[in-house]
Amino acid sequence: MRRMIWHMFLLVGLACFAAACQTPNNDNQTNENAAATPTATTAPVGAETPEPDSTLPEPTITVDDIRVLVLQSEPVQVDVTITGSLPDGCSLLGPITQERQTTTFIITLTASRDPNTPCTDLTVPFSQAVSLNIEGLLDGVYTVQAGDKSETFTFGTGVTAPLEGSVGGGSISGFVWHDYCDTQTDGSPTAGCVDAGDGNYRGDGLLTADESHIISVEITLSAGACPTDGTPASDLLVTTTRTDGTGSYLFGGLPAGQHCVSINAFSDLNIGILPPGVWTFPRVAEVSINSTVELAANEVRTEVNFGWDYQLGAVEVTNCTNKVSYVADVSIPDNTVLSPGQEFVKTWRLRNDGDCTWTTAYALEFVEGDAMGFTGSQPLATPVAPGQEAEISVTLTAPSAPGTYRSDWQLSDEQGNFFGLGANADVSFYVQIVVQ
Repeated sequence: MRRMIWHMFLLVGLACFAAACQTPNNDNQTNENAAATPTATTAPVGAETPEPDSTLPEPTITVDDIRVLVLQSEPVQVDVTITGSLPDGCSLLGPITQERQTTTFIITLTASRDPNTPCTDLTVPFSQAVSLNIEGLLDGVYTVQAGDKSETFTFGTGVTAPLEGSVGGGSISGFVWHDYCDTQTDGSPTAGCVDAGDGNYRGDGLLTADESHIISVEITLSAGACPTDGTPASDLLVTTTRTDGTGSYLFGGLPAGQHCVSINAFSDLNIGILPPGVWTFPRVAEVSINSTVELAANEVRTEVNFGWDYQLGAVEVTNCTNKVSYVADVSIPDNTVLSPGQEFVKTWRLRNDGDCTWTTAYALEFVEGDAMGFTGSQPLATPVAPGQEAEISVTLTAPSAPGTYRSDWQLSDEQGNFFGLGANADVSFYVQIVVQ
């Protein structure tokens, strides 16, 4: 028994000795770990940890105006020109998308800003052309919307009934035409003239098949009955539009009631479009003309037309017709990339498909879009006989802001009547460039 107890004490003592011998080793391990781990430091009170640069917000795009041009080509095209501005010099237009919701085309513009590029505070204007996707589109009245701007256009006949539930399904459309009247070399008036009562003649206010439409004329729509002085119904304008490449205009999405369609020949836009003359239809007026239209619910009103007669001087009247056929782009094909402000020469090869000789009194005329520095008209350099092809050139300057730009052109005859492509000789040929 004593021997067993002694053995037990001996075992306990050995265990304690072993534990005591290992304690310094544990302390050394702890100290080594502590020496290998850096001592944490406390940041001074009030110090902030630097944050990485956040992504700059997308620039705000301002849309100033949109214009819709229906090209009576084969197949028909509908082009939209959007003008506006970007907020600073380092903002660039990004991808542009479009979608159609029933009778409204919604165009969405995007822009981006390079965070590594210094910005100027000056806004940068832009002009962007967009071709609408009209595949399978039915005849009717449609609206194009970009930003807070919108414009309507007629596709096909435009007499299709509006969709149920639409807010204001009525529309007013028509055109502005040149009510032709002039004097011949012997002093006698041409056909279509009436005595103005002051020793002169003016247009008779009757539209004939050989009288041309006038493009790019600004037209105003206001609510209520028109006053007798030809001005809008009130200072509160509903909207404005311009006649397209066929000389036609359209106001759509209108509620029932009275509407005033008016034209001021001396407005900032029209004074450069309408040569000096007088209104002959729907009545005689010198500066402003208007027409009251009362719409029933969802009514489509057409042929709300206006006639303008401008004096041209004595001419020799001919019975020939003018018509252009496009052959080729000799220079600057569509979407040629140019530098901002770059001067260039655009040359079209055109064929005289009418039976009038294009004399040097004929001219190349800017119609719509971006004029690219062009002013006035440019007479043809040489005569072009019927059936003959000719290269017609014009010197232009690319805009200073990046974007896609389009400029529409036609020819004019000796009487100042515009003519172009297509069955009715009223479709423009054009140049389209990309500035970057």
